[in-house]
Formats: sequence, structure tokens, C-alpha cells
Amino acid sequence: SDLYQLRLIIENGALRTSTVSSNKFITDYDAPSPGSVLDGLTSDTDYQHDDTSVDVNWSGFKDDQSKLDFCRLAVYEEYSTANQNTVSSFSDLSSVSGSKTVSSLTLITGKTYFAVIKCFNK
Repeated sequence: SDLYQLRLIIENGALRTSTVSSNKFITDYDAPSPGSVLDGLTSDTDYQHDDTSVDVNWSGFKDDQSKLDFCRLAVYEEYSTANQNTVSSFSDLSSVSGSKTVSSLTLITGKTYFAVIKCFNK
């Protein structure tokens, strides 16, 4: 990876100059690597027994170049192959792997729901 640095050279009317430089930084062109998202707090479950909450666990998300800054979680209802309906808005997660119960939902028996995790580079 190449390191970059911004340098600003300022010259006044008397041809005197001052130079200011930024900290060095890397330009990251790669997206984070996807991980896995499962229902259940510790492992994958086959059935949901509550119509007001969903348990989600996730792991494996990473970015080797710049590292991950944060991840967000939302729950969606799948109602056709092309469209989804948001059941919960995205909420910040405290780590790039872990588990969380998303509560205060209104879930309908027989519908299919899925969790979405979005992770962002530093």
C-alpha cells in the first residue's frame, strides 16, 4: 500500500514561503470482506418463537487494509424477490462480531424476515 501525504506551500507577496504537511494516510479502494449473519444469539436457529423481537449473531466481517470502523444492523421483511420492507431502522453495533436482540418489532407469522449487517471502513 502506498502512503500519501498532503503538502501545502504558501507564498506571500514578499516571496516568503511556509509549508504545512498532513499526516500520512493510505487510500483504501477495497470494500470490507463480508461475514456471516445468522438468527439466534449464539448459533443458527430454525424457528422464531416471538413476534416482537429477533435474535441475530454475526462474525467474520473484516478489512485487512484499513480495518473496520463500525457496523450497523437492520431487520427486513422479504415480500417479493425484488423488494424488501424495513422492519427496523439501522442501529449501530458495538463490535464487528457479536450478537444482539432487535426488539419492539411487529412481526407477522408466516412472513420471512432477514437481518442485514453493513460494515464501514475507517
